[in-house]
Amino acid sequence: MLWLFLVFLILLFIILFSRVYFTCNFTYTPNERFIGITATVLRIPIFTKRVPINENNTDVTELIGELNYDNLSARIHHSIHMMRKVNSYTNTILKKSQFHKLVWITRGGTGDASTTGIATGGTWTVKYMLIGILKERSNLVCKPVVEVIPHYQNRFFQSNFDCMISIKIGHAIHALIKVIRLYPIKNKAVI
Repeated sequence: MLWLFLVFLILLFIILFSRVYFTCNFTYTPNERFIGITATVLRIPIFTKRVPINENNTDVTELIGELNYDNLSARIHHSIHMMRKVNSYTNTILKKSQFHKLVWITRGGTGDASTTGIATGGTWTVKYMLIGILKERSNLVCKPVVEVIPHYQNRFFQSNFDCMISIKIGHAIHALIKVIRLYPIKNKAVI
């Protein structure tokens, strides 16, 4: 009976100290729009989800909206406002996270060279501001690949964001407990 308890403890420690890897992909092009997430533990995929972004998926469309270079500034301002609301959630989780891959490539234009140049500069600024926040609040163990490719005579927008994040399962459980303590879930009685 004692050996069974020891085997259970060893397995529990292995699980708590192993890392869960999240691979996230956001693709927004004129032909293809989706968000994909895969979670793996000990190289075993435990969760895979690919959510298309289209007119039928109102939850994702409301969250992201219609993206183009003309309304990019307003969308970024809205995203920063939303990030402030969930700042304590992200700080708790990001402290223990490691970024193993970060690739963010954006292409686009407004159809006018002067406004495309301004939008391109703003996009560079926002991207490196967000990467600076990630470097400050998490462990960025890879070199980020960030590109903004302007197309001065064309009017379109496309972006591709790929990243791989890992966190130890024990740290994830601890962070989840902290978040639940900060924002307790209120149970509503159903009548």
